[in-house]
Amino acid sequence: MTIRILSALERDLLNPDSTDAAVPHPDYMARCRELAAGYHALRRRQEPGERPLRAYLLFDIWDGNPLATQLSEAWPEAAAARAAVPDHYYAGREGEAPCVVPLPDNVLPDGATDTLAELRAQETLAGWLEDASRRASQRLVRQYFCAVLFSADSAAWVARYLASLGFQYPPGSRTARLFRYQDPRVMQRVWPALSAAQQGMWLGAVEGWWSLTQPWGPWATEDLVVPGDAAVPAPPWFKTERPMVPDGQTETLMLSRLMNAEQWRHAHSAQTGNQAWMRFAENGIDPHEQPDADLMLQLLAAGASHHLDGLNLEDFVWCSLRYREEPPSIDWRAPHWSRVLEHTLQALNADPDTRFASAFDACLNPGEEDHGAHRPV
Repeated sequence: MTIRILSALERDLLNPDSTDAAVPHPDYMARCRELAAGYHALRRRQEPGERPLRAYLLFDIWDGNPLATQLSEAWPEAAAARAAVPDHYYAGREGEAPCVVPLPDNVLPDGATDTLAELRAQETLAGWLEDASRRASQRLVRQYFCAVLFSADSAAWVARYLASLGFQYPPGSRTARLFRYQDPRVMQRVWPALSAAQQGMWLGAVEGWWSLTQPWGPWATEDLVVPGDAAVPAPPWFKTERPMVPDGQTETLMLSRLMNAEQWRHAHSAQTGNQAWMRFAENGIDPHEQPDADLMLQLLAAGASHHLDGLNLEDFVWCSLRYREEPPSIDWRAPHWSRVLEHTLQALNADPDTRFASAFDACLNPGEEDHGAHRPV
């Protein structure tokens, strides 16, 4: 820490108008330094004459976002320069739309922090990252802090491009849907399944898109509820940059039809997967007995292949584990289980209000109130 920072801290401590602020965990300060290093590395790779990169915060919403209030107090000029994503869905209520907010230059210094202003700015961002990590650990709650974006374009231009990305036609559908590209849970599930060309089209005006890695795996019962002041380990950054598309690799892509059916399923797997893990945790199932990340994806894909979704897809995952005869899960290709599944799906088609779990139990044990030889394990 330089003499200038020490002197400024001394003046700040002696100032009767100064207020104590919670000091973020050192690991989150380290995430800020890593972010700054990545940002300046991208800037140094720019060609001479290019417009310099800028850093932006991507928020899920502005109105009602506690981070928006804090940002307005800390950096009022940045708050005033924000750009709401101009999606027709949010017409007349732009405060509910995702928004792009310029990040002040002193938040991401090139090298060590050299002034008190830079230190305070990084502490502010680190505190937000810590809060975002705490919310991410709850998995199913709203994520106000979505990402940090690096782009040479203006906030308004980036927001306009994101509006186009958010207008997606599901594969095989003629009706567009609002796509939650800004949610890190959505992006992180689908990103590895996208081709380099698709990734480049997703990024569009953005050169780098950094978000905190979201939980994806078994959920311990004691972690279901996280106190507001609980210490949460700092997750690594999920870093995406514009990929190099190999020579000769061509794809005919439309931004509004960016994904195929499998990729679309990946993008929407986080909600159902985490709800299934929460169900295991609420029933006291040890994390080692829960499906791991790979098995969860396999089960979600298997259920989706039978046109299951929502709660019925969650039931499918639950039954696949709880009624298995041996690890890791029910083998639905086995003759007995194949017949049970066929009858269960027939029952669902006959009565759409029936849940998969109820129909499955009725097919497994017709006329019985208990599970007989097939008690959950």
